[in-house]
Amino acid sequence: MNPILFQTLVEHTSDAVFIARVKDDSFIMEYVNDAYLRKFKLGRAAVVEQDLRQFLPDNLYTLVRERFLECMASNTTLISEEDIVVNNYRLACLNEIFPVHDTAGTITHLVCISKNIYELKKQRDLLMESEKTMFAIINSSDNILIYLGLDHRIKYLNRKAQQHAQRMFGRELQIGEKLSELYPAEELGSALQHVQQLIETRKTVAYEHSFTYPDGEQVWFLRRYYAVWDDTEQIAGVVIASIDITERKNHELQIQKHADVLREIAKIQSHEIRRPVANIMGLTELIDLKNKSEEENQTVLRYLRSSAEELDRLINQIVHKTGDNQP
Repeated sequence: MNPILFQTLVEHTSDAVFIARVKDDSFIMEYVNDAYLRKFKLGRAAVVEQDLRQFLPDNLYTLVRERFLECMASNTTLISEEDIVVNNYRLACLNEIFPVHDTAGTITHLVCISKNIYELKKQRDLLMESEKTMFAIINSSDNILIYLGLDHRIKYLNRKAQQHAQRMFGRELQIGEKLSELYPAEELGSALQHVQQLIETRKTVAYEHSFTYPDGEQVWFLRRYYAVWDDTEQIAGVVIASIDITERKNHELQIQKHADVLREIAKIQSHEIRRPVANIMGLTELIDLKNKSEEENQTVLRYLRSSAEELDRLINQIVHKTGDNQP
């Protein structure tokens, strides 16, 4: 194999490229590019036509030899990722090794391309750590969070969503399940309508609704639908966030109940109480102990008593309504 041919193709790349000749049980370095020499801080004379074991540290030689033998055994391209230390310098390498055959099909050489991915790996590790932190925060949320594709299949759901599913279906949900096939029938229509509204308007959809678990507990949820965008600013999915607002809703309902009672009391005070009071005031004007007979005065007194009793009943209603709605 002519190294000059390969030199034309690979000498200016930043990836380390080398060709090893297979000789009996050894691997002889037939060609290395300048990037390889810079990477391992070696001179060309110390490498070319040398057995691997003559210039590689023992631990690195063992690793490279294992990869070469694995490539030859599989007789196909081998891709691996290694962390190595050379001259106290840490490298993260993405290696691709592929065999070269002669006309008889025998492997005569191994070509290796080694890319330094240390910075890339560091960024990837930082991203993975950020993702772990993000998922930890999401899983710590008290809100039910489910991420769906546009085909309604589950792409992600947090721990609270799994607890909700356990109460609803007696099991946890699986990634890839179609949520629309699991939704309660009485909610499916409105849910699909809200998803469609989100897609058409591209604006967050929110609504409140009551919900009853199979064990009979009734709760209130504030449900919001958020769009997930791809790189082309198209909607790629939907996040459904359900917030338990039962405590707030119960408080609002209690306030509404008090308001209804106050309106009823105001109605009694402004209309119904005025009638017996007006009767009493008018009847008192009719009492005349000197000029009217006792029978006439007794009639007036009976009307007065009836009006007073009516007034008393209305007052008792107010007291009763007020007492029933004390916090």
